[in-house]
Amino acid sequence: MHPRKAEVAWGCDPSNKMYEWASVTFGAPLITFEMPYYFNERAFRFFVGEVKRMVEQLEKISGNPLDEEKLREWVKVGNQATEYLLKIQELRKEVPCPDPAWHRPIDTAYSLLIGRPEAVSYFKTIYEDAKKRVEKGESIIPEGKKEIRCAWGWSWNAYSLPFFNWLEEEHGATYLECSLTYFPPFTGLVDTTSLDTMIEGLAWKWFCWPMNRQSASFSDIWVNDFVRICKDFKADCLIVGGHMACKHFWALNKLLSDVVKEEVGIPTLRFEQDIFDGRFTPVPELKRIMNTFFATL
Repeated sequence: MHPRKAEVAWGCDPSNKMYEWASVTFGAPLITFEMPYYFNERAFRFFVGEVKRMVEQLEKISGNPLDEEKLREWVKVGNQATEYLLKIQELRKEVPCPDPAWHRPIDTAYSLLIGRPEAVSYFKTIYEDAKKRVEKGESIIPEGKKEIRCAWGWSWNAYSLPFFNWLEEEHGATYLECSLTYFPPFTGLVDTTSLDTMIEGLAWKWFCWPMNRQSASFSDIWVNDFVRICKDFKADCLIVGGHMACKHFWALNKLLSDVVKEEVGIPTLRFEQDIFDGRFTPVPELKRIMNTFFATL
């Protein structure tokens, strides 16, 4: 990080502590903005004001005003990527699911680059690949295996991408959505008419962003999202691999499990992991947990 650059902080408690550390370590100004607890129109208007305040601070630090035309250029690129992302979500509702599970961690990484051409290229490629499978009636699971459609109630694990191939090959288990990949369809695209519409549209996208949307407010937002996901994507089960640092989720996962069982009628697997550190739940243990669950399923 260049010491003249600013860092913008917003997220969960562990992330915010990391931003503070980075600010001190690299001598970078730290810009924070408030995420309101409620998810309603009044809260959103407040959040738009926070985004505008962030822009003002960045302008002051950089000495440069926000360039409306340059912003419009990048927002249009972001809209292209978002269009493909939302189309991919719709394709994953197909039976069998046409999109390999190991794409989910990559989806998250590219969603963070959604205003850049690389994200358009990635999501376009994934969309076209999945669309061809749907048109040909092809499956990503081995021939002769029955698909088990899995929604993931919190997150993927990044420390072993081959693990997702193993799930498909060993159990026919496909990965539909999780809290770090799901964009509600009403998120939509950013209106590029004016500077105000772009700032408001970007604020709305951030307001609906994975994890931000579910973990910054009442638990019913997270629960209702997954009831909707499990129904719309025809899930056979809900898998909840809770990240050890996300303490808010450990107070929620049983509520989520109970409501999904009651309203959707599918079972839930709940277990602990660290999404980056494989020492917490090593891959052999992860496979043992999955083998036991799918044997009973």
